[in-house]
Amino acid sequence: MKKIEEIIIVICIIAITIIMNVNIVLRHLLNMSWSPTEEICLILVVVFTFIGSAYATRIGAHLFASFLFDLPMISFRFKKFLATLISFVSGATAAFVAYLGIDFIRLTYISGRTTPALGIPFYWFYAALPVGFALIAWHSMVCFRENIRSDKYCIGMDEMRGDDQC
Repeated sequence: MKKIEEIIIVICIIAITIIMNVNIVLRHLLNMSWSPTEEICLILVVVFTFIGSAYATRIGAHLFASFLFDLPMISFRFKKFLATLISFVSGATAAFVAYLGIDFIRLTYISGRTTPALGIPFYWFYAALPVGFALIAWHSMVCFRENIRSDKYCIGMDEMRGDDQC
């Protein structure tokens, strides 16, 4: 799963860079612009945002109250409690947003809206919302499980910390 997330992120960044640069060159050298550039880049940014957020959750690079973990007077047990609470609340919230995202896709599908230049149905790339949040929920709940089971605490699936690292 981690490799798939990394590949999607890299493809999105490379594609955005290439498409935007080609469009800049076309605009300045040939005085013409490729009309679907904005749409394609917008689609890639949407996919990158939600899959990238899931990846950040996986590696423990997401936003959380990390300053509390850095304070020397905070005990290991309290850090473990916070990590457990944060992973549970994050997972539950992400699961709820993923659920709402499915309804959003359904409504977008019913509306029949498509992108102006390419005619791509909006629900195709809006699917990144529930997929990304479902992955965030999954990664968070795996962390929650590890926080319950382990003598260390988890702030990301790839980031376990023990008493000696506090």
